[in-house]
Amino acid sequence: MMTSRPYFFVAFIVLLVGFATNAASAQDKKAQATIKLLIPELPTKTFLKVDGKDVDVAESQDGDRMFITPQLEPGTTYKYKIEAKIVPNNYTEIFRVRNVVVKAGEELTLDLAKKDGKIKDDVRVRWVPTPRALLGICASWQKSARKT
Repeated sequence: MMTSRPYFFVAFIVLLVGFATNAASAQDKKAQATIKLLIPELPTKTFLKVDGKDVDVAESQDGDRMFITPQLEPGTTYKYKIEAKIVPNNYTEIFRVRNVVVKAGEELTLDLAKKDGKIKDDVRVRWVPTPRALLGICASWQKSARKT
């Protein structure tokens, strides 16, 4: 009986070391990070870029999109530049840029649907002159309105 105990003890130690090695290797594995992008809902058009590359948002559901990073090294932080071009109407474009920092395995939500008071948006309004013919019609309406 005494001779089987050392073998049992050695087997237990080997098993314990095996579990510790598996746990350590699981922590060293690469993983993806997920960034949930909240975007304005339809009919507003939204175009997204992540680090300068277009992200398809055509089939947007409930105003959110998912961006999943490639495999990331654990313990390292990664920076991504998220750019949104929001077109609420035919003559206005809102450019909203955010920089995010993620680590492997993290999940992050970034709300691009709302203006951030700390970071200024670049709003561009396209000026379209009123056609002269329309100005003439408006002037005649004003004259007829004064007569009544």
